[in-house]
Amino acid sequence: MKGPLSLKKWVRSRGYPDDVLKAVKELLETLNPTLLPEILESWSELIEVAVKYRLPSNDALIALTCRKHGIDTLATLDEDFKRVPWLKVIP
Repeated sequence: MKGPLSLKKWVRSRGYPDDVLKAVKELLETLNPTLLPEILESWSELIEVAVKYRLPSNDALIALTCRKHGIDTLATLDEDFKRVPWLKVIP
């Protein structure tokens, strides 16, 4: 994969490979980073949204932040957010 958008394109078209998800889950269990409760209930919530809607982790975090704070409209040129059912995307 080459270029800055290659990973994003890969995830959008194919989803996350199982070995990558396993490695991320193991890393989170090992490091046990602090959660921001005003955004996330658990790391599995972030992973679930990223996998289900084929989003990069940062986009999944944005989507979850919007849901947590009752934001239903997002002004963005990023087409990926159109796959998130609780968000309306406007350019």
